[in-house]
Amino acid sequence: MKFINDDGLVICGNITFCLLLAIFPFLLFFTSLTVLLTGDNNAQTAIDYLFSIAPENIINPIAKEIKSLVTASDSNLITLSAFLTFWTGVSAVEAVRGALNKAYIATEDRPYWLRLIQDTAFILIGIISIISLGAMILFTPKIVSLLHDYFPSFTDLIGQFNFWSYPIGILLLTLIIFATNAIIPNKRPTVLELLPGVIFSVITWLILVEVFAIYLNNFSKYAAIYGSLAGIIATMVFIYFSAIVFMLGSEINQTSHKLLKNSIK
Repeated sequence: MKFINDDGLVICGNITFCLLLAIFPFLLFFTSLTVLLTGDNNAQTAIDYLFSIAPENIINPIAKEIKSLVTASDSNLITLSAFLTFWTGVSAVEAVRGALNKAYIATEDRPYWLRLIQDTAFILIGIISIISLGAMILFTPKIVSLLHDYFPSFTDLIGQFNFWSYPIGILLLTLIIFATNAIIPNKRPTVLELLPGVIFSVITWLILVEVFAIYLNNFSKYAAIYGSLAGIIATMVFIYFSAIVFMLGSEINQTSHKLLKNSIK
C-alpha cells in the first residue's frame, strides 16, 4: 500500500506534533484578540463556534485552558502568541508539505525563501479566514437582534444562523483541504484530480468526529491513565487520525490520477 510505503504513519505523527504545537498559540492569539475587541465574555463563544463540528470532549479541555490563560495574562499576550503562531505554523505547514510531496510523488526543489513566503501567506490567509468567520459568528446574532427591534420579521434569523453554523463549518473544512492540496505540494493537480480525495477526506473526517466522540463518551480511559493531561492526549490522538484521513485523501488523488492516466493509454 502506497500510504505505508510512503511512511504515512510516521509522517502523520510529525504532522500531529507540529499542529498540536501550533494550535495553542493560535487559540491564544485568537481569544486574546477577541477579548481586546469584544470583551472577555465572547472568547469562549468564539472557540465554541469555531470548533462546532469537532468532538466536544476534545475541544472543552483546550478551550478551558486557553480561557484561563487569556484571563490571567497581560496585554503582551497578543504579540507573543502572534509570534508563536507564526513560528509553529511554519513548521506545521512544512510538515504538511512534506506529506503532500510524498503522496503526489513530487520532489521539493523550490528555494527555502520561496517556501517561507508561501508558508507565511498560507498562515495569514488561514488566520484572516478564521478570524473573519469568528467575527461573523460573534457579531451576526447581535446585528440580527438589533434589527429585530426595528424589524420584527427578523425574529427567525438567529435560529437560522445557528442552524447554518454546522454547514458553514463543513464548507470551511472543504475549502481548507482543497486549498492545501492545490497549493502546498510542488505539483499542481487539476480540480477534477483533487475532488476524489477531498470528498473522501471530508466525509471520512465527519464520520471520524462522530465515532471518536462516541468512543470518548463510552469507552475512553484517558482520564484514568493520563490524569490532567487527558484532554491534550485525546486531542493528539484525534489530530493523528485526522492527519491519516487527510493524507489518505491525497494518496487517493494520486492513485486515481495514475489509474485514469493508464486507462487512457
